[in-house]
Amino acid sequence: VILSFINPQHYATQTATMNHHNPRRKKQKLTPEAQFRSSLDHCTRTKNLSAAISLYESSPSQTLTLNNLNSFLYICSESLSDPANLQSAIEFGFKLFRDHKKDNFKPNEATLTAVARLASAKGDGDYAFELAKSVKNYAVAPKLRTFVPALICFCGGGAADKAYEVEEHVESVGLRLEESELAALLKVSVETEREKKVYEYLHKMRTILREVNESTVAIIESWFRGKNATGVGLVNLAQDRIKEAITRNGGGYHGLGWLGEGEWVPRRSNIASDGKCCACGEQLVCVDIDRAETEKFAQSIASLAMERELQTNFKEFQDWLGQLSEYETVIDGANIGLYQQNFAEGGFSIAQLDAVVKEVHSKSKKQPLVVLHKKRVRSLLEDASKRELIEEWMDKGVLYGTPYGSNDDWYWLYAAVKLKCLLVTNDEMRDHIFELLGSNFFFRWKERHQRLYLDMSRKIKTVMKLIDLYGPYLFFKGVYDDMNLEKLRRTAKESGIETDMFYFDPKMINWEDYFMKTHIPGIRLYLDMSRKIKTVMKLIDLYGPYLFFKGVYDDMNLEKLRRTAKESGIETDMFYFDPKMINWEDYFMKTHIPGIAFPSFVDPRMFW
Repeated sequence: VILSFINPQHYATQTATMNHHNPRRKKQKLTPEAQFRSSLDHCTRTKNLSAAISLYESSPSQTLTLNNLNSFLYICSESLSDPANLQSAIEFGFKLFRDHKKDNFKPNEATLTAVARLASAKGDGDYAFELAKSVKNYAVAPKLRTFVPALICFCGGGAADKAYEVEEHVESVGLRLEESELAALLKVSVETEREKKVYEYLHKMRTILREVNESTVAIIESWFRGKNATGVGLVNLAQDRIKEAITRNGGGYHGLGWLGEGEWVPRRSNIASDGKCCACGEQLVCVDIDRAETEKFAQSIASLAMERELQTNFKEFQDWLGQLSEYETVIDGANIGLYQQNFAEGGFSIAQLDAVVKEVHSKSKKQPLVVLHKKRVRSLLEDASKRELIEEWMDKGVLYGTPYGSNDDWYWLYAAVKLKCLLVTNDEMRDHIFELLGSNFFFRWKERHQRLYLDMSRKIKTVMKLIDLYGPYLFFKGVYDDMNLEKLRRTAKESGIETDMFYFDPKMINWEDYFMKTHIPGIRLYLDMSRKIKTVMKLIDLYGPYLFFKGVYDDMNLEKLRRTAKESGIETDMFYFDPKMINWEDYFMKTHIPGIAFPSFVDPRMFW
């Protein structure tokens, strides 16, 4: 052990000496270049064009770095919206660009975009388009914003054909237009009476956009309220051809152009919860990805998978899948089995996976395909309590084990896309694997084909209310365990009721939905309460005092029930009974269990 002793007086003297020789540094003076850049940054933040021009003219050197040039051009392009600065911004911006356009000058995408905006503001769409196309000459990746000035200039000037040419070039370099550009193209098509192009852009909006702005709605309405929309349309077209086209395009639309004749009746409406239009009553359907796009997507997945997996393994899976095309649902087995299992006793839950398999089968009447890694399959087979179920799945073709060293994501994704299936997984598919597939198309496919296990497991909002309700007089004593569930199945079987409906985890049911749609109507039937109650809230207020009774029926609850019924204008004779005198077991067997045979589960086919 080494002890160090310090003399406080000596330490203080030494510190004072050090401070004397190291006084606080004075603020360094900026170099002329740094001072120029600082002033330019201030002009950029404030978008002050006049100050920027003065700064440039006062500079001893008229040659700018590319970064400084882009800052000046940015200020010019941002000043175009001010009529007072419009002409000055155009002249100053073009002067800077001309002065710096030398043999060794290499502009970047930001430079060309800013100058293209100046050209568009000047009304020179051709030069703006030329600048945008020149991006490739400097080995710079094109961006949509570089082509927008030319497109907007042509659309605003009524040059529809030139605008279509810009769109074609944008798509050829792998870019996709957004709402403002599509709206501009739609508007110029309406104004120049190009009905085929109007039809084309409406469908592009349907495909690409999830919603539209009010300004876009106004353009759409202007077409349907105009005289040109009345005069277009095919009248005599075979229904078989229309149906075949709808199927080919993924369902929901035919893509054959304008059909019918006469005036359109555009109305703004809402969509009901069941997917029907409140104005015309038509049932909306989900338009799936068309066949060509789907096949191309499946091929891209296979190509990427074989680059990263052993080709023989994935090719073997493709061949196996090609012989079994009857699947309608693919389940990501690992994701479902491990869902919310991150607790002390947690692990792979075969019960969760089995529940999903059974629910899918009960709704579609077809076995799903469960994709699970072979390593996981082997460990499940080694467990005697799970072996029988796994072997049953293997015999029925439910289970596919992905090879050792493989990434099972490629397998379940390819199967779901190739077979046009519903995919059950909580995987948001955001990692690098899925980024390779492209965002827009992949997002649309996910939206139509992915079903979260979270949705299937029915969020539990009122399970404690249910336990409180059933605890005092039914099988459940506040805990849902296997013994209670088995007793329920056995009782139902003895009553001659099908027991398939009980092969679920009670904690996975939407009890709130069940309670409102099955249980309360069942009680009303049992008590011969045939009178309609107008609103759900009134129903809750009416029954709450004696249903959620916390295990005790007292006079206060009963009196509250009668008072509530009286205030609701409902006859109260039917409430003069003692709830403790009801044969709840008889009610449960004759009303409740038959009622639960029709729980409101979501039919997975509604997503297809």
